[in-house]
Amino acid sequence: MDSEFVKDALQFLTPRHQDAIYLRFYHDMDYDEIASVMTVTNHAVRNLIYEALKLLRSRLISIAFGFFTTLQFPLLLALLKDI
Repeated sequence: MDSEFVKDALQFLTPRHQDAIYLRFYHDMDYDEIASVMTVTNHAVRNLIYEALKLLRSRLISIAFGFFTTLQFPLLLALLKDI
């Protein structure tokens, strides 16, 4: 997916989820390092990242579906017309 879609999806996360994702995937920190920076437990970091990825996945699917239906729907109808 385009990075613009990902940036848009990240905006829908809470600041704590954003921080966890940013530290994990942009700074390539492990769970212990993130826990130290965020002053939470390793378990809390794992939960934050799990929840954030779940929310991102859902949001990206919504964005992709919305993009497809708003911009590509007429094309899809035209293609399916002859089937």
